[in-house]
Formats: sequence, C-alpha cells, structure tokens
Amino acid sequence: MEVFPEITSGPIFHDVREVGSVEANALTPQLVNLMVEKRCRMACSLPQISAPRG
Repeated sequence: MEVFPEITSGPIFHDVREVGSVEANALTPQLVNLMVEKRCRMACSLPQISAPRG
C-alpha cells in the first residue's frame, strides 16, 4: 500500500503527468474550479441507476 506524506504547507493540488510523475508546479484555483465543474456536469448527465418502484 502506498503511503502519501502529510501536507503541512504549500499547495495541495499539483499537476500529475500521464506517466505518474508529480510536477512541482501547483494547479491554479481556476483550473481546479474548471475540473470540479466538469466532473459535476458529467455526474449530472448520468442516467438514473435505479427508479423508485411501488
């Protein structure tokens, strides 16, 4: 199991490349916001998994 170090200072979100390397540069707040908004839109467009019955 991979253990991640506790973040005590500095940026929380970093760029992670496709090969798995973590970049030193922090993601901007605007980029984090865009990623969250995109995932929210994707989640809202999913069909209902189950419908109420009764």
